[in-house]
Amino acid sequence: MIEILDDYISLTAADVSYIIRAGQDRIISVYWGPAIKLEDAVSIDFAERWSSFDPEEEAYRQEYDVYNGRSFLTPCVYLDSPSDRLNYMEFSRLETTSSEIKLYYDICPSGLLLEVRYGIYSNGVVWRKASVSASEKTGLVSFYSGSACFHSYDQMSAIYTAGRWSGEWQVKSHDIVPGCFQLGSRQGFTSETFNPSVMIADKNCSETHGMVYSLMLAYSGNWEIKIEHTLTGITRLVAGLSSFDNSIVVNKGETVSTPLMYLAYTDKGYGEMSRLLHDFENANVIRKRPYCPVLYNSWEATGFNVTAAGQKELACKAAEIGCELFVVDDGWFGQRNSDHAGLGDWYVNPEKFPAGLDDLIRYVEKLGMKFGIWVEPESVNPDSDLYRTHPDWIYRSAYAEPLQCRNQYLLNLCLPEVREYILSWMRRLLSRHNISYIKWDMNRNMSDPDSAFFDDDSRIIWKQHADALYSLWETITEEFPDVYFESCAGGGGRVDLGIMRYAHQFWTSDNTDAFDRLRIQYGCSLFYSPRAMMCWVTDNNSDSGRAVRALEYRFHSAMCGGLGIGADISRFSAQELEVCKTMIGRYKSVRHLISGGLLYRQGNPFTDNVVSFEYVSKDRKEAVIFTFLHSQNFGMPLPNIRFEGLCNDKRYKLDDGCAHYGSFLRSVGIPNKLKGDFASCMHHAELVECE
Repeated sequence: MIEILDDYISLTAADVSYIIRAGQDRIISVYWGPAIKLEDAVSIDFAERWSSFDPEEEAYRQEYDVYNGRSFLTPCVYLDSPSDRLNYMEFSRLETTSSEIKLYYDICPSGLLLEVRYGIYSNGVVWRKASVSASEKTGLVSFYSGSACFHSYDQMSAIYTAGRWSGEWQVKSHDIVPGCFQLGSRQGFTSETFNPSVMIADKNCSETHGMVYSLMLAYSGNWEIKIEHTLTGITRLVAGLSSFDNSIVVNKGETVSTPLMYLAYTDKGYGEMSRLLHDFENANVIRKRPYCPVLYNSWEATGFNVTAAGQKELACKAAEIGCELFVVDDGWFGQRNSDHAGLGDWYVNPEKFPAGLDDLIRYVEKLGMKFGIWVEPESVNPDSDLYRTHPDWIYRSAYAEPLQCRNQYLLNLCLPEVREYILSWMRRLLSRHNISYIKWDMNRNMSDPDSAFFDDDSRIIWKQHADALYSLWETITEEFPDVYFESCAGGGGRVDLGIMRYAHQFWTSDNTDAFDRLRIQYGCSLFYSPRAMMCWVTDNNSDSGRAVRALEYRFHSAMCGGLGIGADISRFSAQELEVCKTMIGRYKSVRHLISGGLLYRQGNPFTDNVVSFEYVSKDRKEAVIFTFLHSQNFGMPLPNIRFEGLCNDKRYKLDDGCAHYGSFLRSVGIPNKLKGDFASCMHHAELVECE
């Protein structure tokens, strides 16, 4: 609901209020938290100045501002103009509909028209974005999506994820103290290092109790989130495009927009915040599909040694254990026999597929599965026909050899001819073959953004590359709406709400060790829905010197998201294949809960010996819980397995046939019979409709 009283504006939904004031020269954050009446918000007084050395509190509460030399916090707009760097906002007009508000300000003397938009979803998630239109060509160094403020009376912490390849999504905490704390990426894409999402929580916040604010940025390029905390107790979140090495050119008559940012609040702890975000993502961001198909990927079994005969052998076994989608990974195209050559030459290798790709596809379909394939459209090997023909199609410096990462260069997506090349072979691949799934990979950072190949300032490359990427995804997904798409970037490198508009799922990490994945998936689930989180059963650590986890344990870990099989099942015994078949069958019976249910986390795999991940249907009629034991000392008692989220006064039937009231399952629970190290179990509870 949107209400307006004088120059005060309130967005309220799901017991959350977000209230601003549209002043003549600034937009002020008035209140963000549990729902209040707008007429009461008008009476909120801000603190008086402590001394003449301090600005008024409103200066710290600016929702959207332009640099004018009067504020000492991060401005949302900073012009790239040494002569006219000081600008001022002048209110122009307000437009409102039932679902959003638009505030317009003239930015003087630059002549820019600023539009700041707000909306709120039914579950209380607020969305924000801004746009500028130019009457004359204008350059911007900083152009953020916006800021959001709240008064933090007690000690608070920033909760975020950080990591590196194969160790993504590690949960970190940083005390909010006076000063500025910054997260971001300068790597040309979202990156594994930090994710564009953060929670600000009470210092003593838990999974079930405590005040939590969150911010998520929908962007897949260079980004920044700044957390500014003043000595007056104001915490200000600023998020948007990275200002590092950045230039945004707004041509005459052109409009340029920021990425969307999303804000959420709860006073019920991290668990409720995650459920709120998951519900929002499932309903409004992630591309829809009926369920997550169980897939088999051939990479670990074959590597680059892809042959039609070998893929058919794997497909037979994949179908026998219940897989629904068979995916051929890297090595099917060009002269791609290692990661040193062939990338960029997107034709089916005739030696590997003498009867053509369609022969394999028909074989897979006769087995009752759909067919998928791996691509990496954005990069090229120096040893490829594409690079030999078009060496000018990559990002390069005029003064040094371009940097190779993973034996490849990054294609310059800012060039129309490069985008057209990618579209042409993608269209050819998807229109000539019955392909139901694309795993879109990207395995290197962006480098060598030199000005030698641009008429203008090469700093425009960073944003133009992300815009070009989105245009490719938008075109392909619109032309082939029935194809499932997965976003993959070395594992966890391109996971954000921007790419989620086009992708059905994302690759969480290249690390598929079942124990490591508990931490990775826990961190990822703080912000992102299990519906989109791909998790595989593999032999990931078989050559690392670490013990291979029990097959059931590996399945239970991978069943906490979208289930995939990546192990070399050609080496599995008949008994192991039967375990796979049983576990896949159990997953199919509960995946509607994992995909669309409410996630309750119990315990923390970073610190606790026993953890559980429970998924409850929204109608509270059904639940499945996966429990994991790390290790056990002799005689060490284990806590009971408790179900959260069920109706206290309803009876639920468990796998063993026993029935208990929800209050019992929540407060007492059932015995935890796990033993040993790296043990796991799965329990299903279903409402007893008729006694």
